[in-house]
Amino acid sequence: MGTNEKRRRALYRESIILVIGLFVIGAGLYSYFSTSTEAALLRAAFVNGSVQTATLKLKVVESEVDRRKGLMYERQMPLDRGMLFVFKTDAVQSFWMKDTLIPLDMIFLDKDMKVVGMLENVPVLNTEPRRVESPSRYVLEVNGGVGSKLGVKTGSVLKILAGSLSGYH
Repeated sequence: MGTNEKRRRALYRESIILVIGLFVIGAGLYSYFSTSTEAALLRAAFVNGSVQTATLKLKVVESEVDRRKGLMYERQMPLDRGMLFVFKTDAVQSFWMKDTLIPLDMIFLDKDMKVVGMLENVPVLNTEPRRVESPSRYVLEVNGGVGSKLGVKTGSVLKILAGSLSGYH
């Protein structure tokens, strides 16, 4: 075997090792960041009397900028996910669906996490204000139909199973 052939084979082996190394690093970074994002989600379930619903994974949103954006431009959301909007005080909260592409249920909760009202399958791409007339401290957005599927109704309580809201407000 000539010197050029040996160099070519060595270069080929080094290239393969480099590609495999980059793949492993990329997979590791993806796994780390997706796990970190997953770990940051609050886990909660509704309690209706003595029955607890399936667990939801919630992204907590408290800044004005993040609340304004909400779920705008999102094309889909897993059925076990939601976005929990946190407000500093109880008030009649108003939302719109501007640039929101997926139908949502909006579940309004008081300071004790008790449901004070729910809007189901709110129409998408709409700027009409949506609210319930009872004051709320939190508003949970989930995929349209999930609220009724879970049996959520006025008086249900959202129970935090993992994570904490103590850093919010």
